[in-house]
Amino acid sequence: MKIFVAYRYTGEDINALKIILTKIKDILESRGGNVFCSLFLDEHFESKGFSSQEIYAYCLQKLEEHDIIFFLIKSKDKSTGMKLELEQAVKNNKKIILAIQNNLHFPEFRRAAHQIIRFDGLPNLYDLLSEFKPHL
Repeated sequence: MKIFVAYRYTGEDINALKIILTKIKDILESRGGNVFCSLFLDEHFESKGFSSQEIYAYCLQKLEEHDIIFFLIKSKDKSTGMKLELEQAVKNNKKIILAIQNNLHFPEFRRAAHQIIRFDGLPNLYDLLSEFKPHL
């Protein structure tokens, strides 16, 4: 199964985000997933001089190539990029898995999700993902 990981980028601590997304990627790959996460292409985007619009376009094209779109919502801060990815995922009838911290709402993501993983903190999310089986 090909999994596209969507997450909030702007305003995040990139070093902390790399740790979190590496852990999520490793867990999903250990469960049999082939994972795409654009954060790990930052150096490539910089070396090619990609604008934020070009990065969005590249990622939206990659989204279309994946079976599952995994949305990570761990803070109340909104993300324009994630909203674009959600719209594209819905438009292309993609399987949507939402991992969302328990105290957060984001109703548009909840409505679109085929599966929801509710977590209390990142260690809890990692534990839940280690046992997670997506319904394809």
